[in-house]
Amino acid sequence: MKRTADINEILKPLKDTPYQAYLSNAVQVADILEWILSQVGVAEIWQTSFSISEEFLLRLFFICKDKRRW
Repeated sequence: MKRTADINEILKPLKDTPYQAYLSNAVQVADILEWILSQVGVAEIWQTSFSISEEFLLRLFFICKDKRRW
């Protein structure tokens, strides 16, 4: 699913505002995760849920595979 909004218009840079609340369906969790990693670099991430879709896990796989970008 394509992102419908620019994350930078929704959230502020983490260095200025490290704690932020966000509630919308304009971007997906994987989009926000990618945005966070682009600011902090490589990190260990744990995902827990009762229902994790294959599509989401595939996004996480490609984010991990592409970690050299950060």
